Amino acid sequence: MELRAGTYLQGDKYRIIRCLGRGGFGITYLAEHELAGRQVCIKEFFPKEYYNRNEDSRSISLGSQGSAEIMDAYKQKFMKEAKTIARLNHSNIIHIHDVFAENNTAYYVMEYIDGESLSSVVRACGAMSEAEAVKHVRAVAEALGYIHERKIMHLDIKPANIMLRKEDGRAILIDFGLSKQYDAEGNQTSSTPVGISAGYAPMEQYKQGGVQEFSPETDIYSLGATLYYLVTGKVPPQAADVADDGLPALPAHLSQGVRTAIEQSMAVQRKRRPHSIEEFLALLDDNNVIAPMPAPAPASEETLISVPEPKVVIPTPKPEHKNEKDNVTPPPPSGSPKRKRGLLWLVLLLLLVGGAVGGYLWLGGDAPAPKPTPVVTPPPRNQPRERDSLDSIARADAAEKAKIAAAKLKLSKSSVSVDSNSDKHSVGYTLISPYEGMSVTASYGVNWITNVGVDAQSQNITFATTANTTAKERSAQITVKYNDKSYTLTVTQAGAAPVLVPVLTLTSSKSVTVGYDGGSGKINYTLTNPTSGVTLKISDNADWLTTSKSGSTISYDVEANGGESSRTATIKVSYDDQYFEVKVNQSGKPATTDTHKGHGYVDLGLSVKWATCNVGASRPEQYGGYYAWGETSTKSSYTEDNCSTYNKSIGDIAGTSRDVAHVKWGGNWRMPTKAEFDELRRDCTWTWTTQNGKSGYKVTSKKNNNSIFLPATG
Repeated sequence: MELRAGTYLQGDKYRIIRCLGRGGFGITYLAEHELAGRQVCIKEFFPKEYYNRNEDSRSISLGSQGSAEIMDAYKQKFMKEAKTIARLNHSNIIHIHDVFAENNTAYYVMEYIDGESLSSVVRACGAMSEAEAVKHVRAVAEALGYIHERKIMHLDIKPANIMLRKEDGRAILIDFGLSKQYDAEGNQTSSTPVGISAGYAPMEQYKQGGVQEFSPETDIYSLGATLYYLVTGKVPPQAADVADDGLPALPAHLSQGVRTAIEQSMAVQRKRRPHSIEEFLALLDDNNVIAPMPAPAPASEETLISVPEPKVVIPTPKPEHKNEKDNVTPPPPSGSPKRKRGLLWLVLLLLLVGGAVGGYLWLGGDAPAPKPTPVVTPPPRNQPRERDSLDSIARADAAEKAKIAAAKLKLSKSSVSVDSNSDKHSVGYTLISPYEGMSVTASYGVNWITNVGVDAQSQNITFATTANTTAKERSAQITVKYNDKSYTLTVTQAGAAPVLVPVLTLTSSKSVTVGYDGGSGKINYTLTNPTSGVTLKISDNADWLTTSKSGSTISYDVEANGGESSRTATIKVSYDDQYFEVKVNQSGKPATTDTHKGHGYVDLGLSVKWATCNVGASRPEQYGGYYAWGETSTKSSYTEDNCSTYNKSIGDIAGTSRDVAHVKWGGNWRMPTKAEFDELRRDCTWTWTTQNGKSGYKVTSKKNNNSIFLPATG
């Protein structure tokens, strides 16, 4: 079950407002930081299959002790990984402010984001436009690039874990509950319970033990699946279904870059996916279309076609022909390929000549002499006409302009997020169809971005940032120009990390009471975010009081009070400019007029004097012997067999053989009568308190203000 609203953690530091949600291994709460007066989110380590919480207690217990060792290991890793995430400082990653252990479990405190998740937005409004989806995915990609550089994998990228902040619409990556840290060689240094988000987890996350080696491709699969959800409004198919059936058809309106980014990111095999966030963004941006070369100019009406002059060939008679008729070569059979080709050539010839050639061709006889035909001589092939030269020049000029127009630049990132420190940075670029003689230039307009330059050899835009000493994030733009085209690189610098202020908190009572004969006790406190070189100081203003410190506990010892008057002292605990005070109140020694038979008594101004201790006790807070009413010997328990008064009603026993005080102490000592006890109840005030670590009633006379202490034995 969840912590109740109004529950405090870390003393009075955090107050629970309500539960925001719970998963298999944790519960998330909305809380208020009492000292800072701001709302925060607190995540509690609470594996629901293993942990129980008592309804009347905040403390957590294990349902089975057999799982204690593994749950403790997971709890330690939960805290270690929370501390790792707390060191991240990126404008698109949720900030963790505090990590602590309490109630037999662990907690970490995050910033509260007023907004809603991408999954909630799509469920309410349907699929996003491509531009809006790409904007949010690009922001998450920048965050992933940041953590991948630090060998951290998120392993649970999905729309439900991306919040849109209402204030500025920024996409914030949350819930690092399944994240893993890897060393420089790519081997995991931390482990979390394996979690699977169906539709967003690739095949390798289903393996036993999850992803053992650093693999940006795993997060990139989930990022591509998230983009799929945003532009389609549908949860992606599970990885096994993608392996069997492939991805469903994507909407026709999507650009080629978005299609390629989704299809390659959600490849079943890791080696077929983009291997880095930079490669993913390059796919997403790959929508450039190079302008085609202009078509050559059509031939003008004056362009001449050179047609060869037709010739008439008369076949030579074969020797074996016997007569003139035999000298004629028979035509090919009708329908034969050879005859068809001849007819085609004849038609073509007639079309080309266009009637310019007169006369007839007789087969088997003398052909009449053809009429003279005017001959048009075409210009020599190696001497183009003037119009042809102009057209060629125009075509060459158009081709040159097309090359210039096709020259473009593509930045590897359109935006980059940097930390608050002063540092040097670079963003790569690629030239598309570069044109000789063109150069890349960059300019900027703020004083916190310096040394902007272009390294043509490595193809990088380089720049430096000065330190941001304020807590507020700031942004500026670097304008990159190539071929009269401008490209914008947005630089966002995080604000300085919040200064963690030490907080000293008293977690026990502000006032304690000690009996007249002295005693000891403990004061509990917490100190968060201690400052190096500053020590805790303890002081008091009484010589009858001594203090000592061990861990988060201050012990105090009070000497016996020999006087009848009560006395008060103050213990002050300070750290830097913070402090708290605890008052120590000690009662005076009870006023006794005498002792009788070696036992003290107090005059309360009533009809009888009352003993300062129980029979068998030497101090007021001691229980003494265990006697039943009317019994004069102690027993560990009373039964019908060993107790003469068991289940019997007997009246006053004062001064009789059943009076344990009269039997044990002798003299005038006796147990009170009912009337005397009623007088004690009526004429005194009864205050529940603690004396020397024992609880009971302090009974103070209304007549003379003297008192006795009656310890509670049950």
